[in-house]
Amino acid sequence: MKNSAILITGAGSGIGRAAALAFAREGARVIAVDIDARAADDTVTLVEAVGGRANAMVCDVSDGHAVDLMFTHVLNQFGPLDFAFNNAGIAQNFADTADIEVAVWSRIFRVNIEGVWHCMRNELRHMVARGSGAIVNTASIAGLRSVKRQSAYVASKHAVVGLTKNAAIEYAARGIRVNAVCPGGVATKMANEAFKAAGMDDDQVVQAFKDAAALHPMLRIAQASEIADAAVFLCSDKASFINGICLSVDGGWAAI
Repeated sequence: MKNSAILITGAGSGIGRAAALAFAREGARVIAVDIDARAADDTVTLVEAVGGRANAMVCDVSDGHAVDLMFTHVLNQFGPLDFAFNNAGIAQNFADTADIEVAVWSRIFRVNIEGVWHCMRNELRHMVARGSGAIVNTASIAGLRSVKRQSAYVASKHAVVGLTKNAAIEYAARGIRVNAVCPGGVATKMANEAFKAAGMDDDQVVQAFKDAAALHPMLRIAQASEIADAAVFLCSDKASFINGICLSVDGGWAAI
């Protein structure tokens, strides 16, 4: 990936930050996009510390106009993109389907699926003009199966899976591959905050992570770097004939 460029959303923490480091180690220039300016800057600092090249951009992916402006700025300042990792997403507080607040439902869909689409429409137009490119979206195990008391999140991630597959067949003949990663449990700040938002104290959060690990046949949850490595693979030439898949990176959970 030397001399290539990738745009990563949600790059300020978790899977996005791990992906920024993973792609940088492969030689790609990283455009680290996050709604949190300081978090994006911190990711750039980490990338540069391992000898990589990165630039930070601030954008709320749920705002289509802001995404359009961000892409215009990125292309004008940094040049063409070879890859994109649409990773930005938010979690849902635990609630039964009928008890989810309308504002919560709407926010999850604006970020988790509309945000992916806002980015993809820019990426696809750009890559069509170039005649090549690879896009990876972050879906979830929740995009492949049900998860109790997570209806909004599950529905949004199922939508990411559907969008990924549809775009993959539409643009395959134009030199563009579109795939998704579907993580199981991952040790991230977002997961920790989701447990905290459910009213758990520190001991309960520790137990919640243990309970999550027990759902996976490998009896552990993933590190963010393991999801990042899957995204690197799907963008690489080693995945040159892989298109339209939603790759479970879940320790075998989806196989149950």
